[in-house]
Amino acid sequence: SPGVFCYPTGLAIDPSTNNLYICDGGNNRVQVFNKSFEFIFHFSDKMDRPVDICIKRNKVYVTQNNSNLLTVHSTDGKYLESVGLKGKNHLEFDGPRGLDIC
Repeated sequence: SPGVFCYPTGLAIDPSTNNLYICDGGNNRVQVFNKSFEFIFHFSDKMDRPVDICIKRNKVYVTQNNSNLLTVHSTDGKYLESVGLKGKNHLEFDGPRGLDIC
């Protein structure tokens, strides 16, 4: 259901719209709300326990804890690409949690 969360974790604000993006890990999705906290939409393509989120240059970056991925989406939720595998080498993750894009 929109606005109902199961294990909410990371959140980010889109500076161009002031929309709030919240990782809803237990429901394997990201929910999006306007600045009045009204539900707008959610996206769940390629989601497997999203835990943190960052928005930079009109792209939404999401760390996925179970799949060990960093996924990239457009601000309207369209899946664009992903990187990562389980491991400890270059572009490999082991249960990623935090995220910051400088």
